Amino acid sequence: MTSTESTESAADRLRRNAAWLPALAVILTVAFAGGSSFTVGRTSEWFYPFWMRHFARFPMQRFWDLNELLRKVGHLAIYAVVSSAFYYSWRAWLRRRPSAAGILPRNRAAGLALISTLLLAAGDEIHQIFIPGRASRVADVGMDLCGAYLAMILLLAARRRSEGKSAQHPAR
Repeated sequence: MTSTESTESAADRLRRNAAWLPALAVILTVAFAGGSSFTVGRTSEWFYPFWMRHFARFPMQRFWDLNELLRKVGHLAIYAVVSSAFYYSWRAWLRRRPSAAGILPRNRAAGLALISTLLLAAGDEIHQIFIPGRASRVADVGMDLCGAYLAMILLLAARRRSEGKSAQHPAR
């Protein structure tokens, strides 16, 4: 083995491992967000002044309903990003691996991204059991998976569409 080959394999290893940086970033973000900074009481503190300025005439129950809705939409959006980061990392990792029996790497990456997101979401809810002011709910894991699944549908549809366009107009 020449020194060039060992340098290339080291560079490949570095590139493959660097592909996990987005996944690591979202794991750390979820760990921070699962702490006491994002309890219902804390997020309502941020939203309350806006509510009072624009919607004070409505009953307070509407405020709490909207606050809960915004928190659930937040779960969807955040875990869509989480799943997308896992997809990117898994796709980069699998690109260098031999393919399983006829399964496209993008589909394997999507499945592994969903599993990774499920494990992170479940771990986050277990983590929240130990945080004062936080509630751990199985429904939140379900909402997180809905966001992840939506992201995978959009990502795979976009990839399929871009692959179709490149097949129609091959490079010359």
